[in-house]
Amino acid sequence: MSHIQLSVLLDHVMRAKALDTESAQHVESCPHCRSDLRWLEQLERSRKFEPPKWALDAVIREFKQRHKRGA
Repeated sequence: MSHIQLSVLLDHVMRAKALDTESAQHVESCPHCRSDLRWLEQLERSRKFEPPKWALDAVIREFKQRHKRGA
């Protein structure tokens, strides 16, 4: 079996479509595809990260100050 397409792995990570049995077995035995799957899982976890309000407020203040200086 050739490597699994990233789009198929992404569908699996996003829970849009489960991997079929052959693909799941391939991921277990193929370091390349397993690495791609882990990478996509990390991206999905980081996408769910919500920064704390204080951090957002600090960034907004900084942009406002820079905008005032640039105007």
